[in-house]
Amino acid sequence: MDRLFRDRGGTVLRLIAVCLALAAAVGGSVACAPPVPPPVVEEATREGATLAIEHFSIIDGTTWSGAHDRAGKRIAEKYPNVEYVYREEVGPDATVPYAKELIADGASIVAGNAEFMGLPLKDIADEYPDVFFASVIASDLVTKRNFIRYFPRQYQALYLEGLIAAALTESGNIGIVSAFPCVQVGRRQNGFYLGILDGAKLLGKDISVYVKYVGDWYLPSEERDIAKTLISQYGVDVLTQQTDSGSPLDVAQEEAIWFVGKDMDIVGYYGWSSLDTVAVSFDTRWEVLYDRIVSDWLAGEESPETVLYLGMDDTMVLADGTEVSTVDIMNDNKVGVEAISPQALPSIPKEIVDLVDQRRGQMMKGEWDPFTEHAFVSNGTGFELEGLSIPDAGTVVKPAGEVPTSEWLLSKFNFDLEGMTILEQSEHGFLRCLRVESCRRMILAAVRLPSLKVNCLRGGGLTPPRAARLCICSRAGAESGRNGILQATVPASSTSGPAHWPVCSRPASGPTQRSQSPFVSACDTRTWRPDSAPRGADVSNPRHEVYGSS
Repeated sequence: MDRLFRDRGGTVLRLIAVCLALAAAVGGSVACAPPVPPPVVEEATREGATLAIEHFSIIDGTTWSGAHDRAGKRIAEKYPNVEYVYREEVGPDATVPYAKELIADGASIVAGNAEFMGLPLKDIADEYPDVFFASVIASDLVTKRNFIRYFPRQYQALYLEGLIAAALTESGNIGIVSAFPCVQVGRRQNGFYLGILDGAKLLGKDISVYVKYVGDWYLPSEERDIAKTLISQYGVDVLTQQTDSGSPLDVAQEEAIWFVGKDMDIVGYYGWSSLDTVAVSFDTRWEVLYDRIVSDWLAGEESPETVLYLGMDDTMVLADGTEVSTVDIMNDNKVGVEAISPQALPSIPKEIVDLVDQRRGQMMKGEWDPFTEHAFVSNGTGFELEGLSIPDAGTVVKPAGEVPTSEWLLSKFNFDLEGMTILEQSEHGFLRCLRVESCRRMILAAVRLPSLKVNCLRGGGLTPPRAARLCICSRAGAESGRNGILQATVPASSTSGPAHWPVCSRPASGPTQRSQSPFVSACDTRTWRPDSAPRGADVSNPRHEVYGSS
């Protein structure tokens, strides 16, 4: 800066000298003024921000919304000029009304912590050009200038968990209680599986991995049943989950087998179970992603980065000076290899502990990634996406050493890796409404199974293979299932006759225990008849697709 000023000063003196010389030459005076320096353009900054997070579930006792809530609080602690506000149990029909209310109250950043209820924010992004909107990514990657999509590279920490699980199993059988086939679930399971493969190879073990789907994120009783089945019928002695209830953990504790946690440090943060059961967990620090968004806002950025897919090499410094990665293995408030339960450690060979430490360090430096290192060979199982079928078994979709794009990982990874055993789903089948928008679209299709379990989650979703297709969303469903859930078991003949529908409603007081559903805790049974069908539904033609008003 001093040099800049000196250069400018020298220019001014030279110009004055020229002016004096001209004046002397013509015998008169010449009006001569120094040039006006160009204006200094300062980067626009904003004095403060209000971060508003819309949570799809309750916060207390949940690892997903609980982690997002912790992130919001940590952001507010770091920035004295940032406030964190939130709404709980937000369905897609309430996303926009809540957002407008929050904006009217001063929110400058509004985020939805699940895709199915976060996507509606894109519809008002143009209406509020000075507000940042954001939504978690499940598989849709739509963005706008001020509509940001974000997700952490959890598969990196899951890979490390897989190494540990491979060392712990004595039976050679590892089980996953999983939600339903979708990109997010498959990507995380595949990351865990690659860790198991590397661990098994290093130790010379033959390990089988069994996956059984529940049908949704939060079905405690079904999760318990599947966990029990994996242990009793498949000899599983290490259990993990891609669901959200505490039932699999409870079963692992009851059966005295090892459990591998997800999303948060469940022992250290919530005090769930103990190190006698939880061998390791991984912790998701959503605050690293929110920090990028808030920083861009405060800096006055008009065109922020719109797809954030951050991993272990992306960090932030918390208010107390602690530097945290986006994801990391964590257990009882310890990170890295120290996160491995002291009770589990004697069962884990030193070469596995060293490999966990090595790979973690490499990923934190951005030098190594399991999805780059390994080939992606299709198991022939998975789920179809629009315009994208499941690759045939044995197909090498990505060779070893090739870096998969973020877009592909986030939206097109639709198959299981070779060697996984995907168990059949329950006989009832399962369906999530596909692209149901605010319960305005109603779908009636053929019932192909003797009975059908319906879960209508007023938002986006995927239809797992072999599931019967029946989903009804309507004003009645919106009113009786205020939290967006409508479940039922329906005989195939019910399309032409009465059927009993358990219509679920919001409990009088919100659940606080992890063993309770964040969605439903009270149901009553009503009779659904053709004369009480949702408005516009043609019950005489079960294949008819109709559109009703909400």
